[in-house]
Amino acid sequence: MASPLQKRNQRIAALKQQEQLTTQNENDRGDVIIPNAQAPKSEWDIVRASIQKDVSALKSIKQIEDKLAYKARCLPQYESYISQANIPLDIAVMLMVWLFDCKDLERAISLGLYCATHGATMPAGFKPHVETFMADATLAWADAQWKAGHSVSPYFGQIFNLVTTEWDLYDQIIAKYYKLSGLMVLGPNGSNIKHQSEPALLYSAKALFQKAMKKYDKVGVGTRIDEIDKRLIKLQLPLTPEE
Repeated sequence: MASPLQKRNQRIAALKQQEQLTTQNENDRGDVIIPNAQAPKSEWDIVRASIQKDVSALKSIKQIEDKLAYKARCLPQYESYISQANIPLDIAVMLMVWLFDCKDLERAISLGLYCATHGATMPAGFKPHVETFMADATLAWADAQWKAGHSVSPYFGQIFNLVTTEWDLYDQIIAKYYKLSGLMVLGPNGSNIKHQSEPALLYSAKALFQKAMKKYDKVGVGTRIDEIDKRLIKLQLPLTPEE
């Protein structure tokens, strides 16, 4: 029995063969013009048709884990197209979504920046802006990585800079980036502020939490700011760093 990847290869091969036959038939007709004749499919049309079949297949899969496994099996089929400079935006944005879903942050961000730079729109059913999707997806990934004790570099820092200095996003998203960055400054997940004795880290985290609070006062950092102040007092330090 053919594997899903083999079936996909066979499908694309069949579409290419159909394109060749269509082209040959037009050549055989010479200069005869047939009204409403369908133009031969380009290679991108073939890729687009294959992706659409995959999207349809995904709709019939109920479990998220199974959906992710399906996308992971699909992506190698489109490997050679992801880095092409002329990739159409509708194809690029769908592959970007799958790359984020499969935690391939390096290629997801690279393709996402291409989409954002060229004004791509998200597929139906997704948040309307590429930048918003990228920010949310990267934040969720970074939060999970940090809680698991893994590094978030360089991807979180790369998107953090864009979120806080360049992209036009909702305040809540920006606030969440400042909050997570502040938590990371304090140490691994579960770190107790009472045990932090490095003034520079306390001041840095507090500044990030204050920026988060300024953007969105319900982001949930008020208690941590109070805890940092109590710790600074305990260490006999000023509440703000000295110039």
